[in-house]
Amino acid sequence: MDLNGKVAVVTGSSEGIGRAVAVALAKAGAKVAISGRRPDRLQAAAGEIRALGGEVIPVQADLSTLEGCEALIGSAAAAYGGLHILVNNVGSVKPGTILSVTDADWEGQIRLKLFGAIRCSRLAIPHMQHAGWGRVINISGSSGTQFAQPAAMITGVVNAAVIALTKYVAAQVAKDNILVNSVCPGAIETESQAERFRNIARARSLDPAVVAREYTESSFLGRMGTPEEVANLVVFLASDAASYIVGTTLEVCGGRTRYI
Repeated sequence: MDLNGKVAVVTGSSEGIGRAVAVALAKAGAKVAISGRRPDRLQAAAGEIRALGGEVIPVQADLSTLEGCEALIGSAAAAYGGLHILVNNVGSVKPGTILSVTDADWEGQIRLKLFGAIRCSRLAIPHMQHAGWGRVINISGSSGTQFAQPAAMITGVVNAAVIALTKYVAAQVAKDNILVNSVCPGAIETESQAERFRNIARARSLDPAVVAREYTESSFLGRMGTPEEVANLVVFLASDAASYIVGTTLEVCGGRTRYI
């Protein structure tokens, strides 16, 4: 899984899963462009990659806007002379029910995660076509493949849309040697996951530790996953080792999903 000579963009990569993915791609030899809205965390992530001997450019950008997506993809292509790998990871958590969630809540989540993936893919794919090789990996979530908690409504709907986007784009660009796939993490040890547990606990009048325990006990492995375990799969999909995997959705959930 050698990625030397490849250029990768990872959205939402200043912390959590995105940061672990960016670090793992750099360890595999890729030159990496990372993004985030908080400059302190963004610079810290860049520092971690540089300390490993990797090449990285941090781009502060709001990927809920076209301008932010253009700034990120354009900066990576200009700095490194091309682009081969795009990991659409950016997203956020907004709990609520059909009665409590506002239009602004819906639009915010759709603009950031779904339109972020659409726009970055549209901007990155021509560079991949020029190179004759490419990978687009969309980080969705298990709430997009099966029903989760009622309060996870927006996240589930948007994740399902990202999975559908994966299949449609994969069908269009596979002929160009560009492989598009989705990765669906389950309960992963990140701050955003801890926030989800707090939101679920609040809605059910429970302690967040109780909710976390429910999640871990419902997996085959009896534990939460780590960001690095998600990153390992992304590096595989980004490599030539995954040359016959396209248009599919792979889960990193410890066996928590129950469908066949």
